[in-house]
Amino acid sequence: MVEWVGPSISFGVESPSMLSITRGVRDRASIPSPSNRAKARDSSTIAPTLTKYRNEQAWVNFRIGAKPFIPFENTQFPVDSAEQYFAQMVPNTETSYAEAGQATVDALAKLLDRVGPAVLVVHSQSGAYGIAAAVARPALVKALISVEPVNCAISDSGSAVFSHVPFLTVFGDFQAGNPGWQRLMTNCINAVDKVRAAHGVAENIYLPDRGTRGNSHMMMMDRNNLAVADLLLAWLGEHRSAR
Repeated sequence: MVEWVGPSISFGVESPSMLSITRGVRDRASIPSPSNRAKARDSSTIAPTLTKYRNEQAWVNFRIGAKPFIPFENTQFPVDSAEQYFAQMVPNTETSYAEAGQATVDALAKLLDRVGPAVLVVHSQSGAYGIAAAVARPALVKALISVEPVNCAISDSGSAVFSHVPFLTVFGDFQAGNPGWQRLMTNCINAVDKVRAAHGVAENIYLPDRGTRGNSHMMMMDRNNLAVADLLLAWLGEHRSAR
């Protein structure tokens, strides 16, 4: 069983040109979120500041093109459907919580308890959630695949867990001239080395090195997504835990 967590839209929240949204955000009324507390008290002063990418930011930061709305010549992103993609870009409310992401990690752990051993596939911001879920339920995670994660940090105790949980990180094309993405991939390569030092199975795949070119950050949406999926499935067939 494969669980896909993502896609995420919160890469690069430090950008000074990010649009700040402090009110008018819909949230499920039953969840004790900062947004709902502000709504219940009718107070804009306690409303959280949320972030949302502008379309032109997503285009460049997610490597569809080097300049807004001008695609890379060989991009695999379905440019004709870009408006559909932009329509689903909403503010990331989860990051307004004091312990951002912990609710997702807890939910993943409970899902694993319910469905049993599974492969976790996570993406972007969810990279840290996949690692935390594997640490929380090491006996239930058969492998972790992290697609372009913004966080690959594995603690010393976590590396012991991954000595038994196969770990794969995957990055797409157009890294050249993009120091932010190069830094993220380097961090994941370091995490892979740490797992291998603990005698675990780990690998980082840079798709162009495998002859697969043109992929954006949103590779599950790219036109060649089935080719990418075949690569991941082949890796799982060779390395996933037999538990």
